[in-house]
Amino acid sequence: MGTALFAIFLVFTQTEGCGTRYSTIETLSFSSDDSQILVTKLTARDARTPMKRYKSNLARTVSWVDTSTGAGRGTVHQDFKPGNSGPAFRHWWVGRTSVVCNPKDDRIAFSGFGGGDLTYGVAQTTPTTIPLAQPAANLTVSKSGRFVAASGAYHLTVVDTSTLKPAMQKQIGDSPFLGASWMSFNSNDTLLITVGDAGGQVWDLATGTQTAMLPIDSESLVRSIAVMPDDSVVICFDSSTKRYDLTGSLLNTINETGGYVCAASRISNMLAISDGETVRLCDVTDGTITRTLSTSGVMSVAVSSDDKYLATGDYDGNVVLFDLLAGNRQWASTPPGRHRWPWTIPATILGIWCWIAYRLSNCWGDPSS
Repeated sequence: MGTALFAIFLVFTQTEGCGTRYSTIETLSFSSDDSQILVTKLTARDARTPMKRYKSNLARTVSWVDTSTGAGRGTVHQDFKPGNSGPAFRHWWVGRTSVVCNPKDDRIAFSGFGGGDLTYGVAQTTPTTIPLAQPAANLTVSKSGRFVAASGAYHLTVVDTSTLKPAMQKQIGDSPFLGASWMSFNSNDTLLITVGDAGGQVWDLATGTQTAMLPIDSESLVRSIAVMPDDSVVICFDSSTKRYDLTGSLLNTINETGGYVCAASRISNMLAISDGETVRLCDVTDGTITRTLSTSGVMSVAVSSDDKYLATGDYDGNVVLFDLLAGNRQWASTPPGRHRWPWTIPATILGIWCWIAYRLSNCWGDPSS
């Protein structure tokens, strides 16, 4: 009997360790008063497909974290895609933003997990789903919270959050793997800047027309974009970070090393750039590095509205908060996620062992058997 019970325990242990786990923080957003941080965490398992790094059992968990302590404030939403999802390009991509927080009223918007329609007002009593012409994979929200832009395969939709109706819809070119353009609004919500395989484009929201093109080197890979308070556009390439004005003229090269992700201050010339191993705080006007924060595996960054805090999310699924005024790390936190055990074969084995244990207990309990 003891042997059978030990075998059952062993099956549970093997099930828990079956397949490599993956976690990453897709995106971070500070609430309107900077008291909380909205975290989007992705989790998955290795699909264990021979010769291929496929992912299975993908989950997206959206939750709030307290800015002062790092403690969790509750899960807002969770998606789950069971089974082998293949290479999972549309779920797992550095620079992707599938969830945004309105900086005015903290209402949350997200696109369908892996691409889909836009849902606005999540965690409210009656969230609204807005149908899109193409599944959206990337989102951005304007500085005032008036607009949310959703980008999908060759299509862009800008939604007015006051009416929940499209304010602009455009057919544009996009990267086939990312399936979305990088986007950002200017400071007064009159223009939208998009960067994709069709180049960099500046759109007038009132007329729906393109007002300028940003010169994008076809040999360079775009990682992230940000619009500064002076309406200059920062584009992080894989080999450099450059700043343009809204007519497409190059203002300056901030650095020659590039970055994975970047986040702009809402009130100053400060730009946070992550190269994966460190986060550099730069003055975009001349490229001067004002501070370097040591933290590894950074996949997402966010700056509070008053430039006091900087939050980073890494590829292990952790969030770290830095106090930029004091110059030190405040806390590290692991927001909730979801990992599903692969029950197929282990569940069958568990059933067999339970049957064996039952038979053995009957035999031992009845000497005449």
